[in-house]
Amino acid sequence: MSVARLWDRFRRFTFDHPVISFSLIVGVAGPVMAAVGIPLRRRLGYEPAPELPASYPLPNRRRNPPVGYDD
Repeated sequence: MSVARLWDRFRRFTFDHPVISFSLIVGVAGPVMAAVGIPLRRRLGYEPAPELPASYPLPNRRRNPPVGYDD
């Protein structure tokens, strides 16, 4: 089967069943983008954001309790 005949069948199927063909294109694009997109981003210099701290850092000094708030 030649490429031209395959292309004609694809075009005819697309015109006859647009929802199915669009679903197939979107379904194939997801894994392709996962396989190609991540290495491409790394190659282009994308760096992930630094991780957020899990707790607030405490100062390295003696903690003075508040004075004057006794009931």
